[in-house]
Amino acid sequence: MLSQNRFTDPLLLSRKETQLSCKECGSDKQAKFTAEIAVHFPGRSNLNKPHVLVFPQILVCLNCGIAGFIVPESQLRILSNETNLGQDEPQKA
Repeated sequence: MLSQNRFTDPLLLSRKETQLSCKECGSDKQAKFTAEIAVHFPGRSNLNKPHVLVFPQILVCLNCGIAGFIVPESQLRILSNETNLGQDEPQKA
């Protein structure tokens, strides 16, 4: 089960001694914020599909502005169930 409070995204953070630092700029000036994000499904065929509201904690580097978050498990399940990856492509014979 994913924890909503962990910020271990390897693209965003790196270990610098015992504190976390921004992988983009190396700064240790980071802050957590509560966010409300509306995730829309891509493509014209999904224009009528409702967006999924996600309420993650977001970690923002206050030096360069890069931000990252983990989608809570309940919303991740909805996104996964509603996404048809590879199903819009024609099947090879």
